[in-house]
Amino acid sequence: MPVASGVTSPDLHRGEKRTLLLVATVGALSALLGSAVGGYFANQATEKQVYGELQQSIRDDKKGAYLEYMASRANLRDLEFVLCNSLKSPQFPPPDFLNPKMDDYSDAVKRVHAAESALALVGSSEINDAAKVSAERHYEVQERIYDITGEPRPPDDQRIAIANEAKSMLRSLYDADMAVYEAAQRDLGFEER
Repeated sequence: MPVASGVTSPDLHRGEKRTLLLVATVGALSALLGSAVGGYFANQATEKQVYGELQQSIRDDKKGAYLEYMASRANLRDLEFVLCNSLKSPQFPPPDFLNPKMDDYSDAVKRVHAAESALALVGSSEINDAAKVSAERHYEVQERIYDITGEPRPPDDQRIAIANEAKSMLRSLYDADMAVYEAAQRDLGFEER
């Protein structure tokens, strides 16, 4: 019913005021509780998404480190094969062939060391243990290559014997590199343990 001008509406009874106050309080508490519950679940969803993205980022970092390591090892292994074959020939390789190969070899060794450092940061203990064995095998071949190409050079018969010894090590070197590759596959979940 409309209120005429100058006439005031009747005061609400005390019970009605309490009811309205109670309804307003319950409404406010419901809104607060609803936003808290909604915020909690939104926070949980965000945490799960961030965790998933972090896991993917870690996996990508590992994959990148493993790929760089394997590529640098393969390049080094190829150079070791070429050098071992050329150093075991009856004639000592000419400087125009040997010097660039030795420069490439030195650069490949540096690249492997850099890849090993990255691998040590993100690799599992299994990967790092396998990489250590691989490094030891490569170092054994590397020592022989430097023994042959360093000064003073050994006589031809010793040079050929050392080169043949180094070449005979290439199979165990390859096997050691494959052990790293297989460990990387397991670590990335591509193979069952």
